[in-house]
Amino acid sequence: MIKIWDTKEFREAKKEKIGDKCEQCGSTKNLTPHHVVSFSQLYSLKIRKLAITQMGKEQNFSFYPSAISKTGGFSTSKGYVKAITLNNYIAKIPELKNKAKEFAKEEYLAFHDIKTLCKRCHFAEEKGLIPCGYCKKRYYDPINFMSCSDCKEKSQREYEEFEKEIDEKEEQMIEELEEIKKRKP
Repeated sequence: MIKIWDTKEFREAKKEKIGDKCEQCGSTKNLTPHHVVSFSQLYSLKIRKLAITQMGKEQNFSFYPSAISKTGGFSTSKGYVKAITLNNYIAKIPELKNKAKEFAKEEYLAFHDIKTLCKRCHFAEEKGLIPCGYCKKRYYDPINFMSCSDCKEKSQREYEEFEKEIDEKEEQMIEELEEIKKRKP
């Protein structure tokens, strides 16, 4: 199966829509668009929207707009629809999948909500990594670390200095509060 980014349409749209430098590292080589919302996420949203809307018309119920963007079951004006009921409904109507795929493709190729990244930064972004704020050359996992492994000591030292500064300010504020309390009769 051909991936959408391997199509001629994608390559042509890409030429017109991407910027002239990487938004993370500033490189001007090997630029590519990075979609904030993936094609599969768009497809899932579109199929859910189509199915819920059509189901609502057929069964004469209304629903909250949030039903489209969340996962699982959803509340309607006539009760609750379980996720399995929605999935069975989608399975019965195969043309919903085709329509959803076309809508998702159209939106994906419109290149809304993209960032221009070099291939290196794009790969790192896909893995959940960000550029190191110190060396600006390596990447790291922001959930578990404060910098890349090469800059670990520097970032740790800086963090310790920051903590010390905060502690000093806190002590100063406590002293000032005690002085104010002493002045009051």
